[in-house]
Amino acid sequence: MGEGSAVPLLERAERDALEDLYRAAPPDRAAGAERIGGATVLLAPGLPAFFNRAFAFGIDEPVSEDGIDAILAALRPASAFYVQPPPGASEIEGWLAARGLKTEWTWAKVMRGTEPPPEIPTNLEIRELAEDEADRFGAVVATAFGLPDVLAPWCAALLGRPGWRAYGAFDHDALVAAGALYVEGDVGWLGMAGTLPFHRRRGAQGALMTRRIADAIALGCTAIATETGILPDRPNPSLDNMLRCGFAIAYERPVWAK
Repeated sequence: MGEGSAVPLLERAERDALEDLYRAAPPDRAAGAERIGGATVLLAPGLPAFFNRAFAFGIDEPVSEDGIDAILAALRPASAFYVQPPPGASEIEGWLAARGLKTEWTWAKVMRGTEPPPEIPTNLEIRELAEDEADRFGAVVATAFGLPDVLAPWCAALLGRPGWRAYGAFDHDALVAAGALYVEGDVGWLGMAGTLPFHRRRGAQGALMTRRIADAIALGCTAIATETGILPDRPNPSLDNMLRCGFAIAYERPVWAK
């Protein structure tokens, strides 16, 4: 699949998962997802820019200069935000530059098909989590993001929602790493992955990824998508794991910010 045809599929996969994630936000979180100006806008004031961003440009309607202004106005309540147009969107990039935004890094959008995933060795037990383990899932993911008090109940709310499955890596009875799978139609999206600091470099995320890939294929997915940031001249274990698990980079999406 070429870059042009991959863009709508991968942007929709991320959009569908994150729109539902934001629908699951606790009422006191004041988080929301809205389609504005030809893009999807995520807003969660008080959280880092990762949670306040615009992406999935031009999927449902063309993007105009007025649309860019509407998107930026919607993001204004956030102290920091990202704007992520697709690669090669020179007109959109010109509008963003004219409004004082700059880009210095990208996200790798990756995908794979139905080839069986490799075996990733780990001494941890990998399994799907039950709904009564939601709080444990939320605590691990939120701690990995460095926002335990804010994100724990939000992530926990995903268990039991249609389309979502959560997975954990256990050291005996201790849940030390986790990740989620969201399935919409025949496309699976992987996200919400985190490992507690003292248990990193034990193969947890690679093993969790292969389990989620296998389950997505068993559920009828013909494409599986995810993404990760790429910072220049820095190691990227997340991307290394993705490539090791059979993903390929479909395109790099620029990150614009003030």
